[in-house]
Amino acid sequence: MNNNSSRNKIIGVFNVIFLGLTATCAIIGVIIAFWAVQQYKRNNNAQMINTLLGSDTEIYKLMIDKPYLQGILALPPKDRNYKSIANQMLEIITYDKNDNICVEWKDIPELYEIMFGLKDFNNNNKQKLREVYFIAETILFDILTAFEAKNYNLINEEDYETYTGYFSEIGNNPIFLCAVYWSHKNGYITKRFAQDLKKKLLANPKRKSAIEVLYPDLLKGDWIDRGGEVQQKILSYANDVAGERR
Repeated sequence: MNNNSSRNKIIGVFNVIFLGLTATCAIIGVIIAFWAVQQYKRNNNAQMINTLLGSDTEIYKLMIDKPYLQGILALPPKDRNYKSIANQMLEIITYDKNDNICVEWKDIPELYEIMFGLKDFNNNNKQKLREVYFIAETILFDILTAFEAKNYNLINEEDYETYTGYFSEIGNNPIFLCAVYWSHKNGYITKRFAQDLKKKLLANPKRKSAIEVLYPDLLKGDWIDRGGEVQQKILSYANDVAGERR
């Protein structure tokens, strides 16, 4: 009886020790897993920031090589005539006040059609404006990338806000607004980014006033939901063709 009692006590002690070791191992395992996840996030964060910084670096290299590209960063004059300001921004890039491209457009969609339309496509001034357009589009897609990276916790809110700072610099630039227009029209930007983009662009009263003149469509209530109009039309046409073939 005494032997059984002693054995049970020993077994009980070992069980307690085993459970303690098991619990300790589990805690250590959780700590290691947590550390691994945090390290993974830090690595992804660093990789994403390096990617975004790399794109910024390439943009500024281009601007150094071709100074007229710096026109997209030009500070607008303090004037309430936003169409006149927009034309001056275009003239800074082309260095040509006599070119009709700086006066013959009425809104952002029409300016885009002028820059990329077949008429006088090889015009030197149009080529310069298109070069700046691709800079603007790259900046827009960098902001989009930062926005989506934030949503997937690859970068934090503060990192994202450094990229939305571009809106303060070029948010009312007609060529940047062309990039917004075309990317939205073709569905190159996500719906949730379009919502954030619109909110931030219109947050500044002066910028909002400029957009009211240059790109009034952006202020409409259904602008966000109308993203990807071109893709929708292509898909609709494809479905119609497929239906006829059946």
